[in-house]
Amino acid sequence: MRKFLFWVGVLILVGMWQQAGAQTVGRILGARARGVVLQAGQNVGVQKGDVFWVYRDSLASGKVHRTKIGRVEVVKTFPKISVARIVWLKPDTRIQKGDVAVHTKTSFFSDYFSSGNLQTTFSAGMNKLYLTDLNRALVQQGSVYGVNAKPARLKTGSAFGVRVRGRLPFHLGILWEGNYLNASTSLEQKNPAGKNVILNWVVRAWSANLGLTFSPVDTRLFELYAGARVGALISDVKFLNTLGSTFDNAYFEDTNVASGVFAGISYKPSNHVVLTVEAGYDSRGLGHLQGYRYTPGKKWENYIPRAAVTGKRINVDLSGISVMVGGGVRF
Repeated sequence: MRKFLFWVGVLILVGMWQQAGAQTVGRILGARARGVVLQAGQNVGVQKGDVFWVYRDSLASGKVHRTKIGRVEVVKTFPKISVARIVWLKPDTRIQKGDVAVHTKTSFFSDYFSSGNLQTTFSAGMNKLYLTDLNRALVQQGSVYGVNAKPARLKTGSAFGVRVRGRLPFHLGILWEGNYLNASTSLEQKNPAGKNVILNWVVRAWSANLGLTFSPVDTRLFELYAGARVGALISDVKFLNTLGSTFDNAYFEDTNVASGVFAGISYKPSNHVVLTVEAGYDSRGLGHLQGYRYTPGKKWENYIPRAAVTGKRINVDLSGISVMVGGGVRF
């Protein structure tokens, strides 16, 4: 067993040595605008399209510290030098003569995640909802119990979300996001008969969306973007009504399609921090409700709620305008 582990260790060391030996290292001879000249050319195997990471060495406490500051792609080669264009540069940094350029065989993922292309944000905000039918039904149901439910109308909802967003070419971006929306209202009054009436209505919804963004302005500090998203919406609606000591509860769950458009501005105060303000409109129609209703000693399956006065089926639409404020990290 020890002999086997020994040879495994030897193979790992040989692989690491070969990988290190496969690196091509060259100094930066000069940089101007978006181009640089590398002290490495055809004589060491440099080819057009090769990618080099650029590092800067600094001396602190008697030790040399190497910091990654950029990435360049070779566009033209000569026997002893190469010309490359800058494809990524650390904010507030300029490539200069003497910096070190290292070419290694990197994977797509290491290349992508090392260039500030991915960011994760957490947002919270408010949604102005359009619950006309639901509010109308609430008022009508309150009238059945002899109370005025107009003050208990659902008007806005709180929203929370998390988003993972990556950059694509041509100022485009792709994102995945999850959102949670909550709206509730309650009312407690005495009816003309002197009985206590309690109405509690709760609307919750979870959605997972995929989206595409376009950023016409993207500088070191600010980014302006707009986009569209579409995904699945899972809703949970509860009607919890009490008349005296008697309850009348109903529960509804449904899955629908959600879509929306949005626009926002991001502020990037540092290399790894992003702050965002965003506004948008989301279409989240649930349609007619159908679920379960419970009264003392009875369960109603496939229960369809209807407005008490008109008898029409209740329709729920969680569509509305949203304003979100959030922050997160960039990689």
